[in-house]
Amino acid sequence: MFAAVFGACALAALALAVLVRPFVPRLLERVESSVRSEGERTASEVKEFASRHEQSECVPESFRRLARCGGFWCQVSAPVFTRGCLQAASRSPDLCDEVPRSQVRAAIWPTQKCLTTDAEPQICRRIYTELVLACAHS
Repeated sequence: MFAAVFGACALAALALAVLVRPFVPRLLERVESSVRSEGERTASEVKEFASRHEQSECVPESFRRLARCGGFWCQVSAPVFTRGCLQAASRSPDLCDEVPRSQVRAAIWPTQKCLTTDAEPQICRRIYTELVLACAHS
């Protein structure tokens, strides 16, 4: 009985795979195109913002952008925006004053900072982690 049910399920899965296979390349093309387009848009926004601002304005701007747009792409692009902005904006001498120097404390710091924000915790931690990484490399 088990073998018959298992065999029927395997046959159904194989049939589904054969039927869906022709559509997979087009679906992947669409996803790739969307990802590329969003990446280009984020890079353009980073360049435009960073050209007129200091590094200390990057993290707050990332949170403002995230608050204005709560969709999937906004959540994905917020830490990317933060990283690019921190790299391209004019230097802020006090940027890393709040970031712990100890690696252990710096690893915990993003989680602590995110306790006081309304942003989704995982995305918030990623934004603050970009700041920690930028400070570690400065």
